[in-house]
Amino acid sequence: MALNSTALPAIGKAKTIRSASALRYDKVPPEDVRIETTFLNGFRVPIKLIFRNGLTLHIPVNPAGMMHLQGQLQVRKDYRHRPYVKNDMKPLFDVTANSADIEKAELSKAIEAGVRLGNLNGMVSTLMDYLIDVETLIRARTGIYIPELDVVISSHVEVETFHPHSKAGETMAAYQDVPENNFNYRIEIIDPDDKIGYRFINVAGKVYRINANKRVDKLPGVYLYSTCADGACEQMYNFTDADAALKMFRTADEASVYGDLADERKRMHQEKQHELEQVAHANKIEAMEIAIAHEREKAKFREEHERLSGDFKLASLERDRQKAEIDHLRDVVKHHMELNAIREKEKYEQRSHERKDRYDERSSSRKDYTEYVKYLPIALIGIGLIAAKIAEHSKTVATVAAVAAMV
Repeated sequence: MALNSTALPAIGKAKTIRSASALRYDKVPPEDVRIETTFLNGFRVPIKLIFRNGLTLHIPVNPAGMMHLQGQLQVRKDYRHRPYVKNDMKPLFDVTANSADIEKAELSKAIEAGVRLGNLNGMVSTLMDYLIDVETLIRARTGIYIPELDVVISSHVEVETFHPHSKAGETMAAYQDVPENNFNYRIEIIDPDDKIGYRFINVAGKVYRINANKRVDKLPGVYLYSTCADGACEQMYNFTDADAALKMFRTADEASVYGDLADERKRMHQEKQHELEQVAHANKIEAMEIAIAHEREKAKFREEHERLSGDFKLASLERDRQKAEIDHLRDVVKHHMELNAIREKEKYEQRSHERKDRYDERSSSRKDYTEYVKYLPIALIGIGLIAAKIAEHSKTVATVAAVAAMV
């Protein structure tokens, strides 16, 4: 739970406060909740208890307590409630949940134990024990205040002691934090019925707000706590006289001029008029400076515009020159490509003619060879016949010659 999500309760007061001793035997319905606190003195010295309402009790030495507690004071709180009363555990995990709060941890255990043990005489009991060491009391001459118990315990029974939250204790506390040689001035407005509300004061030219509180332990009024010739002083003023006596004002503006608003308004008007004149003069100078700066910017803009225009023209001329060069190069490349195409075409046609001539030549050679081959058998036959004739003729001649020789 975040701190800024919680709020402290308003201060209230009981409608009636009365002694109930004469009514203790009246027949009343069973109570819903009962809280009992018991003290058992285990010290070797007497002690006294001082409560918030001023009740003070002296407890003598108790031998039985000494034997049981061995030098400690036991305070037992017994919280009893009917079964229909609900026990809200949420406050045990509030803004202090992350701190080392031993009491809340032990109280959680006590609640669980009470539920586990069940009803006792029709009531659920939660028991808590608080033990105080005697050495702590002996060292504290004016006693010690136990916040968990809201009680002051003292072993110095002869020393006058006050509960810190009693009327007397709070009055004393208002001066204890102020060194003796320092000046103290404090105003407290106690206004439980909202009769005057908050006020403002002016101290050394600085305005402070005094909020009203709704305390019911003191009479309504305005209290001044201050140091005086005799030491600490306290004085109470009623609401009618307090403003004039203590120079308190309803608004911070009134306090800033100690209530003289007419002169202050005149002075403020003059100051405001002077401020307006200074502002007007400053605005005039600023307007002139702005106009001069504007003219400078315009001249600078024109100069920059002219420079950019010249750069643009030069860039356009350069672009046109580059375009002409590119077009010329494109024409040259195109011309060379056309010449190369013509040359390639001529070469191709020449190679085609050469291939055709070679083909025709080979075709003619093949034709002649075929002709030769076709007439070769006839020639061979003719040659054979001629050879045969020649051979036959040669034989005939040889025969004639032989015959002739014989003759």
